[in-house]
Amino acid sequence: MEAGQADVRIKWEKMEPAVLFAGNITSYAAWAVTRDGRPENLGELPVREKKSGEINYRTGKTNFAIIVTAGILPGGVLPSELLLFVSGKVDEVKTTAKNRVLEVDGTNPFRSLVRPGNPSIADLTCSATGGEPIELQQARKAFDLAEEIKASTVPPKEMEVAKSQLAQAQNAAGQGGTRIVVADFARRSLENAGTAARLEVQAMLEEQIKAGLNDALGKIMIVQETARGVVLNMGEILFDVNEFTLGKDAEYAIVKLSAILSVFPKLQARVEGFTDTTGKPELNVKLSAERARSVVDLLVAQGVDAGRITHAGYGPASPVADNATAEGRAKNRRVEIILSQDPITPTTCGMVAPERPAKATKPAAAPAAK
Repeated sequence: MEAGQADVRIKWEKMEPAVLFAGNITSYAAWAVTRDGRPENLGELPVREKKSGEINYRTGKTNFAIIVTAGILPGGVLPSELLLFVSGKVDEVKTTAKNRVLEVDGTNPFRSLVRPGNPSIADLTCSATGGEPIELQQARKAFDLAEEIKASTVPPKEMEVAKSQLAQAQNAAGQGGTRIVVADFARRSLENAGTAARLEVQAMLEEQIKAGLNDALGKIMIVQETARGVVLNMGEILFDVNEFTLGKDAEYAIVKLSAILSVFPKLQARVEGFTDTTGKPELNVKLSAERARSVVDLLVAQGVDAGRITHAGYGPASPVADNATAEGRAKNRRVEIILSQDPITPTTCGMVAPERPAKATKPAAAPAAK
């Protein structure tokens, strides 16, 4: 670990290229996966005709498992279910690393896009000489996938460039061009088609998230799409005056939200608390921060990584109803939860509630005298 970054070295021997899976599989990817199942794509594992090699990656994560998957694109958003490797125990005597059991969830909401022609390549071998370069096979499959999911509607320029570069790679291959020239054109096509496909998959994922939130929480929360991300307003799940304890309905909603966060491990959450105008402003700001903290604590208790959640309280700022009426004040006593896959910009002037001490456990009863 150096400068907050962990070094990861992966070495492979006699490993066949991912294109042998056939179908639309193009490449291997290495992932660092945290305890709550949040994956980070470290990069492609560049297995080619040589079949042996090693590569170094870096990650800012401190507790993680390493997995290697075969997938449809280098730089994918989520790991596929074609799992080839999961890191095992390390020798704690010879390294500073410590062993912890992590549960790796390989499910992917886009599993239907991953269509290998061969479920296993254990008995298959890729010829090291002759045949079509692996880079060209990757580029063609990536372009076909991007066309299938209509990626040209999101970033049309990338698809136009990818099509031109793929044609150049195919022409070079057909006219006896060197493998270096063919591979160079193919890599450029793969990069552009891959970018287009990833942007489209990202847009599809955001739609899935919104639909999932509406299906799971639409009856108990107001779900809105804003520039900051998807905003959940706890609506009729209200706090009593001067209270920050979550009621049963609120707890139920937060538990359902934690389940959604586990399905979409890249989602970040920001919890913002608000009050009505009853009482002193400085006390209201503190109370709203405590309300936001209550939501955060319950999400963490349900297994959501605390590193994915920020919070703040804003008191009577940003009312959504008239504080002159009891009904309006009730609506202003609320918590809003912003969800986004990008960093969430906090609203200024909020107060963060301090971490609460763990609840004391009751001492064990003394054994009965005999």
